[in-house]
Amino acid sequence: MHLKTYQWLALVLLLSIGMGCGSGTSNSGGVASGGDASLVGTWNLVNSGGGNFPQKILINSNGTGSYIFTGGTTSSFTWTQSGNSVIISTGSLQAASINNLSSPVGNTFTLNSLGGTATYNRA
Repeated sequence: MHLKTYQWLALVLLLSIGMGCGSGTSNSGGVASGGDASLVGTWNLVNSGGGNFPQKILINSNGTGSYIFTGGTTSSFTWTQSGNSVIISTGSLQAASINNLSSPVGNTFTLNSLGGTATYNRA
């Protein structure tokens, strides 16, 4: 083969290796960057007490999410997990928390916000 053919093959090989190694949002344990990957998904409000809670919560694997309130109003947030606690923040303020979260996450969790609580089930 010619030198240009070898150079072309080497370039393709290097690009293939580079694309395979640079994945992005997962850590070495295969857990989403926000925390427990089993928390990711859509959650529906079952019941609440003491507060204006969203009807749905969308939790993304990259540590972001959205609240969806009655009437379709949405609000974005970020989330992080430390052990069995999840902190949900809007901007620089902590908006809510999920405490005593089992791992893997089951089909229900309780959200705590501004002195009220709400129960959510997996959609």
